[in-house]
Amino acid sequence: MGLSYGVPFTLDQAYPFLQDAIVALGFPDILFQPEDAFTKILARQTATDADVVLGLFPTYTPEKAGMVDFDATGKVNLILEKPQHSNLKYMWAIAVWKPTFTEFLHNHILTLKTRKDLSQLPELPIGNVMQAAIQQGMHVEAEVFADGSYLDIGTPNDLITAVHQYSNFNNSEI
Repeated sequence: MGLSYGVPFTLDQAYPFLQDAIVALGFPDILFQPEDAFTKILARQTATDADVVLGLFPTYTPEKAGMVDFDATGKVNLILEKPQHSNLKYMWAIAVWKPTFTEFLHNHILTLKTRKDLSQLPELPIGNVMQAAIQQGMHVEAEVFADGSYLDIGTPNDLITAVHQYSNFNNSEI
């Protein structure tokens, strides 16, 4: 892998293979509904020609998520990674993007690699790179799944919830 200081560094490893492609990003430890969420965010990307489209899901645990501020048209104004408290109600869990963002990501990582203190920095969330892209004028849109859900099975409590939810296990039978 070489450098791996977070998801952006990992994604950049694939740059030679996907620099000219539409990229769909999902995390292997996040379960989400609706099942057609990627179809909907791809459709929004096609319709709006946005550089990035984020799939948003309601959450009550902002400290565990990339929280998103967006306007009535779906334009993303801010991505705030894991704030301790927030009035924002939606987090992003999936995304699609055009080659313009892939190029931005690649150049952002190249710049970071020149830092002498890189190994001393905290892990870089991909949401921070998306926020940097917004600040540079990239067009980032949100597709809201107000009735959707997500579950981060990378955390012990949510993994237990998933096992109960997605299996035939029933506590009353014990």
